[in-house]
Order: sequence, then C-alpha cells, then structure tokens
Amino acid sequence: MILSELSTLLQFARGLAERKAELDKKYFEQFIQPAWSAFVKVHENYKSSFKKYLEYVNGDEYKVSDLIESIRQDSIDSTDLRSELAAIVHYLPSSTLKVSEEYLINLARAITQYFNVREQIKYVKNKEGVSIVVQDSRPMSNFARYDAIISLSRNGTDNKEEAKRILERVMRELHSGYDKAAHHYYELKKMLLA
Repeated sequence: MILSELSTLLQFARGLAERKAELDKKYFEQFIQPAWSAFVKVHENYKSSFKKYLEYVNGDEYKVSDLIESIRQDSIDSTDLRSELAAIVHYLPSSTLKVSEEYLINLARAITQYFNVREQIKYVKNKEGVSIVVQDSRPMSNFARYDAIISLSRNGTDNKEEAKRILERVMRELHSGYDKAAHHYYELKKMLLA
C-alpha cells in the first residue's frame, strides 16, 4: 500500500514537473522571445543607421549639418520600433517560473540600459517575490542618436576624423549594451527551456 501511494505521488510530481516545463516554454515563447525580437530589430536599425552615417562621413560631400539632419530623421523614422519594444517590456508579466525573478529583471534592466533609460524601470518587492514595474510605455529613449547629434553639434565643424570618432564611440557603446542584453537573454532562455 505504501509503495502504491509512493508510486502515485511520484507520478503526480512528474506530471507537475512536465506541466511546469510546458508553462515555462509558453512563457518564453509568448513574452520573452517577442521582447528579444523587438530589441534585436531596434539594434539592427541602429547598426545600419550608424554604418550609413560612417559611409556618408567618408564621402566627398560630407557636411556636419546634413549628417545631423539624417540622424534626426532616422530618430523619427524608428520611433515605432522603440515604441513597440517599450510596450512589450511595459506589459512583460512577472515570472513565477522555475527561474529566479532575478533573471527576468536582469534582461529587462539590460534592455532599458541599452537605451540609457535606467529611470524608466523599477523593481518592487511583493509577497511572491519581485515584480517589474515600468513607469510608462513611451518610446525607449533614443540616447545613441541624441548623443551623436549633441557631440557633432558641439564640434561645430566638418572635421571628418572627429565625426568618425564620435560615431564609432556611439557604435561601441551600442554593441556593449547589446552584448549585455544578449547575455541575460540567453541566460534566461537556458533557465526556462533547459
């Protein structure tokens, strides 16, 4: 009798574990993967834009005022990508999965820090653990482009070497932020799908 009850209990526990793995997979597919895909789109947009800027700087017709106007226009044109990402992160439900809430927080923090908007996200302790609270769903900051515009404007000249230095610095910062976000994304993916 005890052996039979133990066998039933083990089968029940196995069923719960299988159900939990299924829920973790669905959570990843429905929430984490779309957030990551939206983030990658934004990053790809930045990469292609900054490559275009560098090509323009290397051309014969370079003028800092035209470069700044191109950056401004790209900022306007990419607002929808940042808005989509902000909305996804804003509505990212708290995780009560097999992973620590810390992994989810790390990914959300890395994404927001990529845009240099640390103040947009807060972490609140509750009875169940930690919840993510994004203060608003406005488009993620466009700090990379604004930083380039400000730096180029302060320069005030058509110095190609200085413009390349500024653009390359911003690109390095973007890649560094992407690397950090990628680390946390794959860490969370491993925890949810392993």
